[in-house]
Amino acid sequence: MVLKHFKLANDLLRLGHFDINIPSVNDPNQLDIFLGKPFWIWDQKDHDKAFKDTEGKCCHVDILGRPQKDGIDYPIFDYQKLIYDALENNMNI
Repeated sequence: MVLKHFKLANDLLRLGHFDINIPSVNDPNQLDIFLGKPFWIWDQKDHDKAFKDTEGKCCHVDILGRPQKDGIDYPIFDYQKLIYDALENNMNI
């Protein structure tokens, strides 16, 4: 089932249905933008400052694009932080 969704997403990308830039795997330097960046800056004041200082390239989530619903950008929610922390601490979830 996952492979089917992956193929569909690949086909849609190929046909130009999404407006996103995917770094070329042949140019690893394009991924350097993620080096030294946290997944998310959990303190809101620190995040706002870093977002402003880096012109929106402060963390992985902002580099890739925040989650959206109905065209509205959303931050990472508290329940998502619990999942992230569990994964980082190798806990069973």
